[in-house]
Amino acid sequence: IVYGVVLLVAFVYYETRASQPLLPLRIFEDRNFSVSNLVGVALAFSMAGLFIPLSIFLESIRNFSAVHAGLTLLPLSLALLVAAPGAGRLADRINGKYIATFGLLLSTVGLLLLINSLSLTDSTWNLAFPMAVIGFGMGSTFAPLTALSMRDIQPRIAGVASGVFT
Repeated sequence: IVYGVVLLVAFVYYETRASQPLLPLRIFEDRNFSVSNLVGVALAFSMAGLFIPLSIFLESIRNFSAVHAGLTLLPLSLALLVAAPGAGRLADRINGKYIATFGLLLSTVGLLLLINSLSLTDSTWNLAFPMAVIGFGMGSTFAPLTALSMRDIQPRIAGVASGVFT
């Protein structure tokens, strides 16, 4: 962690003084871009914090095969696949922050349902609904968050901003 912080400080120091920086830090002056990036990072960490321990739990504690554990997570992916296109189209019509907020709240509800559904004896089917709720929430978050982050970015730095967000 210490090395990472030192490298980050060195990078920011260099970028603020470079005539043509790799990452123009002024893109973070845009509030939508900065907040969307923070939310995106939090969402990525929450996904990793869900998938990794849940996979380990299903395979190591519940003794599921890798295929069975993967199929247990499938409702999340399917719901995400269903929700994302609609959320993207809806974000084109209304402010994406409302849709992204709804998606984050729905994901939170799904995580709470999942916590209540996990046990050492219940079947895989008990996890299907909470996983689908989480997936629908995440699918409702990604596209609006991307649109919101890029909404006010100047066209000449849109490539850099899109790369940073991704």
